Amino acid sequence: MKKIFLLLLTAYLLTGCAVVTSENIIGSAAVQLSPEAWNGIWRNEDTVLQLKVVDADKGLVNIAWFEDKDNELQPDSIAVQISKGEKWEYLTLVTGSLYNDLELEKYCWGRIEKEGERILFWLPNPERFERAVQSKTLKGNVIKIKKEKYPSTHVKLTGSAQEIIKQVESGGADYFLWDTPLTFIRID
Repeated sequence: MKKIFLLLLTAYLLTGCAVVTSENIIGSAAVQLSPEAWNGIWRNEDTVLQLKVVDADKGLVNIAWFEDKDNELQPDSIAVQISKGEKWEYLTLVTGSLYNDLELEKYCWGRIEKEGERILFWLPNPERFERAVQSKTLKGNVIKIKKEKYPSTHVKLTGSAQEIIKQVESGGADYFLWDTPLTFIRID
């Protein structure tokens, strides 16, 4: 599989090829963004990203990067929305290559925190969400996928964003992969 489809796919690959999606954008309201604080070039040890706020009031950001495809550098991008929960903020992927490459129908998401010139991003813990769906703590389906290049498990949350936020924020820290955040530092 490719080196990185951006922050979401990389972390999903680190979790044993499982993915957690939601039928709804996670958050109760969009975060108002400051273009001055978000626009620019951000990097981690694997990739360099260009962020651009496209609608500050709706929390919409375009993220672009280059991928090595067939021995050539090719541009790629996604659009994300940053929304508020009760205590935390969430990033939801609204369009982009992750959906094309994995044929996902709904929204990939995770928890995001911006601290000055650093962005931290935590992905949902697929095993924990699978248990929550199986025990009916959260509404959803667990889909086992057997195709060779696709995730082996897809946890598809079907409850409202508010139900998910309430459970995640009050249900304990094990809903996220806290030990493996993706960290990006602003370099321009």
